Amino acid sequence: MTIRVNCLTKLDDCIGEIWPTEMQARPIKGDLVKSEGGKMLEVASIIHTTYKGRAIDAVGNHEMHPIIEVYLGR
Repeated sequence: MTIRVNCLTKLDDCIGEIWPTEMQARPIKGDLVKSEGGKMLEVASIIHTTYKGRAIDAVGNHEMHPIIEVYLGR
């Protein structure tokens, strides 16, 4: 089972980097996350939240789904 994540950073030199959208385990503060371009940043904080969207197997169903927001820094 994978965990859906939204990786965020405000570092200027990471603009345009593509970060993972799923992880195999819940990230913890201090973990390293690698972008597709090879940049690695440390997990600075984590927020458990939800997003409104349609489930893959549902038509027109807009439910709340869990997601983890992962804030990355140096």
